[in-house]
Amino acid sequence: MSKAGYGTVAAQPEVYTPTNWEKIGEVQAPTYKDVPFAIAFLAHLAVMIYIRCQVDDPTPLIDSDVEVTGDQYGFVVVLALCSVGFAIGMFYLIQRMALVLIQASIIGSVVFSVFIGISMIMLGNILTIILGVLCILGSIWYAKAAWKYAAYSAANLETAIAAILDNLGLCFMGIASSAVSLLWTVMWCVVFNAVLQGDKCMNNDDDDCDEGGFSILFYFLLLISYFWTILVLQYIVQVTVAGVIGTWWT
Repeated sequence: MSKAGYGTVAAQPEVYTPTNWEKIGEVQAPTYKDVPFAIAFLAHLAVMIYIRCQVDDPTPLIDSDVEVTGDQYGFVVVLALCSVGFAIGMFYLIQRMALVLIQASIIGSVVFSVFIGISMIMLGNILTIILGVLCILGSIWYAKAAWKYAAYSAANLETAIAAILDNLGLCFMGIASSAVSLLWTVMWCVVFNAVLQGDKCMNNDDDDCDEGGFSILFYFLLLISYFWTILVLQYIVQVTVAGVIGTWWT
């Protein structure tokens, strides 16, 4: 049989393959560009730890008459473990009912906003009535606008939960970061309280006693220290999650 019996054969498209593929783009060597900030961060942690170590008997933040027994510590540990189990179990629930939960959250926000709006209207003030009406109308508009994106949000949520369940180490990292944040908050409160007590003049009759601008600057630096450390912990979690999930996609 001749080739003409098969009819016209479509031409195959040509696929361009660059011969210098390895030369396209620029391969940058891995570098650490935050060395000055890392040094400053570690130095500030060293200062905070030094101040904490100098506090032999800080002023208690709670009533000294309150005694904590071993049973109470055990109850807190059991409660923390139950919370961890509940949080991990919620992942499986969210994965199976993502759309329902998102729609329920939208409806719940509308119900709450309507309740707040009605409460403001019942006050009888013209300003609160206007604000109450705006609150109700705004919640209804939001629900109508967000409802059509519920399915898309549910798909993204299901994908994210599937990635986390395949990498449960992310869950434990999140729990560990929360614990570190709590410990840092406690230590920061102790240091702040020690600085506050040390800043008071021991002799109020001393005319040379000055609680000038230095103490205010020190308090400001303490606030920066607290939020800086919390942000560093958050960024560590975010970068780790991004790296793990990016690898999981491949």
